[in-house]
Amino acid sequence: MNRLAGRRLKAFRKNISANPSDVSDLPKKFTKWTDEGYMPKTKNQGSCGSCYAVATVNMLEARLKIKFPKLRFKNLNLSVQHMLDYSYYNQGCEGGYPYLSNKFASEFELVDNTCHPYTA
Repeated sequence: MNRLAGRRLKAFRKNISANPSDVSDLPKKFTKWTDEGYMPKTKNQGSCGSCYAVATVNMLEARLKIKFPKLRFKNLNLSVQHMLDYSYYNQGCEGGYPYLSNKFASEFELVDNTCHPYTA
């Protein structure tokens, strides 16, 4: 593919480290936000093609928890089903786009999962 695109593979190999297994500059632990409760629990979408909505809701929950650490929204659990049922920007369980899901969330509202539980 690189040759067809007019690129030379040798040019890319120059940027590769001589020792690719050397990870000493990386953090030892990547779970800081997970351990501190910022990241939401993984949601099972079942057979519904709602990965775009699940990803958007998880991102919004995490951002709220990060932006307002004193409030922490410990029990924040936004409804994916609400977005699937009421957003006319996407196709519900037939797929959609995270950008349009975020557009729906910013223009309308999101509710708690207790008000509109996920049914897939």
